[in-house]
Amino acid sequence: MSSCGNFWIDVIDRFFDVIAPLVYISFGAVLAFLLSRIQRRKERLTENIYIPLLGHLGVIRDRIQDGREMPVLDDLDKERRGGWYYTIDDKVKKKIDSVCEQLKDYQIMYKASEDTINGIIYEEVEGILPKLEEFLALDRDRIPYDVDYQGRIVQQHVGHGNLRWCLLLEMTPRQFLRETKPRVNDSDIVCLMNGHEVPRGLVDPVCDSALKKANVNEVVQETRSQRQSLLVELQKLRGLVTEKAGG
Repeated sequence: MSSCGNFWIDVIDRFFDVIAPLVYISFGAVLAFLLSRIQRRKERLTENIYIPLLGHLGVIRDRIQDGREMPVLDDLDKERRGGWYYTIDDKVKKKIDSVCEQLKDYQIMYKASEDTINGIIYEEVEGILPKLEEFLALDRDRIPYDVDYQGRIVQQHVGHGNLRWCLLLEMTPRQFLRETKPRVNDSDIVCLMNGHEVPRGLVDPVCDSALKKANVNEVVQETRSQRQSLLVELQKLRGLVTEKAGG
């Protein structure tokens, strides 16, 4: 090969010796920049939507688990109307939308079951009202009747179970207290009706009968079924959101 050819080969080799490191450095810088952008976007998604969603879902699940109040969806609906919601993973978004529809159905059934349970309690209490006259000298017109069992240890209030929400949980107030407050003995439980202490011997059978009626009522049964289903679906959804949040 001529000396001229060797010259150009040497020039090209030297060129690549100089350019190659620069290309590698530039490529690495671009790659690092892109990866940092991806990481920052993930962090912003976590901060702006996934963590708030986890908080709202946790509150809703706790309310449904507790059974005392109907879940409020205002905060969750607000997140779903925000711009960040439309940037989340499609699988998560579809699951949230599906669970929200179930929650709205549950709200409807919860309200219906409240009315139904109030009716059951009214029927049962009306049957023993003549025996309660001396204890309920007032509040005769207070409807729905409020039947509340309290645990008291050394005259200290240590928990309570209201017949209204206990029926939704498929138990009597006595059962609820014994299950949630193991230290409370049966002799530590007193019954209040519309705020007045009344003999448990009169009211215990009312609670037992009310539970039997609730157990065969279609509205109450459907509400209980939806509650159990929602607790399972909310747990799955929280798992999905936690995974996306990097938890």
